[in-house]
Amino acid sequence: MIILEIDKYYYQKSGATRHQFEVSKLLENHGHAIVPFSVRDQQNVKSQYARYFVSPVSTGKVSFGFGAIKTAGRMLYSFEARSQMSRLVREACPDIAHVHTIYTQISPSIFAPLRDAGIPIVITVHDYHLVAPNYMLFSHGKIEDWSRAGIFRATISKFHKDSYVASFMQSLAFNIHKKFGLYSDAIDAYICPSEFIKNKMVYAGYDPEKMRVIPHFIDAESIRPMYAAGNYALYFGRLSEEKGIDVLIEAGKRNKNIKIIIAGTGAYESRLRKLAKNAANIEFVGFKDSDELWNLVRGARFVVVPSVWYEVFGLSALEAMAHGKPVIASKIGGLPEVVKNNKNGLLFEAGSVKDLESRMKLLWNDPALCEKLGREGRRDAMENYNPEDYYKKLIQVFDAVRKPYV
Repeated sequence: MIILEIDKYYYQKSGATRHQFEVSKLLENHGHAIVPFSVRDQQNVKSQYARYFVSPVSTGKVSFGFGAIKTAGRMLYSFEARSQMSRLVREACPDIAHVHTIYTQISPSIFAPLRDAGIPIVITVHDYHLVAPNYMLFSHGKIEDWSRAGIFRATISKFHKDSYVASFMQSLAFNIHKKFGLYSDAIDAYICPSEFIKNKMVYAGYDPEKMRVIPHFIDAESIRPMYAAGNYALYFGRLSEEKGIDVLIEAGKRNKNIKIIIAGTGAYESRLRKLAKNAANIEFVGFKDSDELWNLVRGARFVVVPSVWYEVFGLSALEAMAHGKPVIASKIGGLPEVVKNNKNGLLFEAGSVKDLESRMKLLWNDPALCEKLGREGRRDAMENYNPEDYYKKLIQVFDAVRKPYV
């Protein structure tokens, strides 16, 4: 098959983009041709189809003015993206379109030329953008759902970037797309990485018959595990409020004999460093490339995923499991579907410093339990999250949605 892989980022920016590249590689390894569609950026991977990519718009700091009008237009319905997709479809003649994240930079305008050409559309749901205007269901430091609030209430709440303008634009785009069915009427199937997000999609009004739960995958066979208990606990990932790293720091301050390493960067970093300022057992090591990061994971006693938002899946937990490390994770969102309590890791109540503290003490003082949970996690990753099983399930979805078009 010739498969369109569509994402607003064509470089390694996040877990979602990493997954998109891994899916593309997996499909290519099985003989399929991949045609990317994205937004122009200097960091992009080189592609012969880059001339079809759309121009970028600034979404960093939004304020009233021409820039906001341009960004709002792109969010609502991008005529440039529609035109570029039409040209790409004529040249590449794809059999199917696989969509990842397109909001803000691309918009659902690309669905029209795909439907006109009889190309089925499958979307992998990486966040809650189709469920609510606050696409993480998290704002003001807590779980919030602004899907039924209306544009005015959502705007004055400043749920997005603490900005009236940004919140208005997000809410306006969400409500218009929903009212006119720009996603729901165009998409043939939704790939949900967890039962949790599938249930959120169905509750939001999307057709349950179009839902397919396919967890993300990892090539655990290519990873060298390390079961021996290391001498530090590890968090790795983005340093942002919803990740709950402040909960980990507070738990660490109560257990000064437990060394904690925090790997990553992000907007919340300075605040977290201040919080841990007088804690000698907590170390920030910044961004680490793949080899350095995986060596850190292998050397850990356990990995902590302390999220306070509804994690869609929990890719970092799966990555730790594949390396033979037990995971202590928040009991929230899709995480409990990956981390099974007392089987391949431990769960704690999201946001509870006391609960996390007790789980950390338990594993820190029991290296044998760490190894047992780590081995079970590795087995789980190999048996239930392997690339071949993912490929078979994905192709089944592709084949099923193509039948009405053939």
